[in-house]
Amino acid sequence: MRFLTGLAIGGAVGYVMGSKAGREQYDRLVEMAADVLSDETIASVKATLGLSEVDSDDPTDPAAD
Repeated sequence: MRFLTGLAIGGAVGYVMGSKAGREQYDRLVEMAADVLSDETIASVKATLGLSEVDSDDPTDPAAD
């Protein structure tokens, strides 16, 4: 029983710590993607290829800003 209690507590602590680190990493990746997509070189390539912006109603979409 002691093993299962320790396993459950360890799993809960790992989950909480991992989810906090995961959110920070996710936010960093979103910021980097927004920077890349707003780059002038990328914009000129998209214009050359005829790619248009897609309207998004998703408030978490970095392209919607």
